Amino acid sequence: MHLLNFINSAEFTAFSTIFNLFGNIATLLLTGLTFHLTIFSKKITLLGTTIDTNTFNGTKIALTLKNETLHSISVEDIFVMKQIDNHFVMIDLIKYDLPISIDSWKIEKLYTHPFTSIPNWPVKDIDEYPDYDDLMQNSVLGISSGKHIIWIAPKKRLLREAKKSYYKMNYDTFTVHRFQLDGDVLSPKVYCKITLQIKDLNGQKMLISALGIPVENNALLLNKTILGFNVIERTGYSEKSIKKRIAKLLDISRKDVKVLILCNSFTSSQSE
Repeated sequence: MHLLNFINSAEFTAFSTIFNLFGNIATLLLTGLTFHLTIFSKKITLLGTTIDTNTFNGTKIALTLKNETLHSISVEDIFVMKQIDNHFVMIDLIKYDLPISIDSWKIEKLYTHPFTSIPNWPVKDIDEYPDYDDLMQNSVLGISSGKHIIWIAPKKRLLREAKKSYYKMNYDTFTVHRFQLDGDVLSPKVYCKITLQIKDLNGQKMLISALGIPVENNALLLNKTILGFNVIERTGYSEKSIKKRIAKLLDISRKDVKVLILCNSFTSSQSE
């Protein structure tokens, strides 16, 4: 009886009205949020960056991205605006001939093409080769998607400064270089290519090739084992000395050993 009286009371009517009002507001907000995520939102989150540096082949960078919208987002190219000494430099990481699509709420790992080097990169490793581990430090990621650029930044201040520099074209460009040999992009550490002409077990001539990197004691580290050797000691670093040492070590004629010095070729490598 008391419950029936309460339901019929003015207080219950007022409560129901307020409850329905909040329900309508919540529905409106949810509808608006869904509409925004479906139509307007371009939010992509960078979940991680992986730098894959290979001793003989080029460096690759993997970006793990998450689409946090209710629609797919196309990715045409990805670049970095990195702040170095209070000035920004732009590095083009990935350019696609055909856009890549990241579906709604999906996670995609996108890889750069292997590259040999980024000249003028300021951070070096212990051997004075470029070290890209801090690529995303003090950096803003830019993703070209149709007519829009999706910006990903760790700090709002850095984002404001990067966008200002980008749109005013007040930045330097670090060009990505790629040196290819036989279809592979090489590391800047690769010094030479060695090709041997030898005979197989049937007496047939065959060619064996390997890449060489200088190591301690005038030796060359090879990317594959040649006749039981993956390091050739005391080779020196001239074409003549390398050829002489390998011919003697393997007991073959010098004319069957070809040495191509590559270190001077990197300056004329393909750039993007």
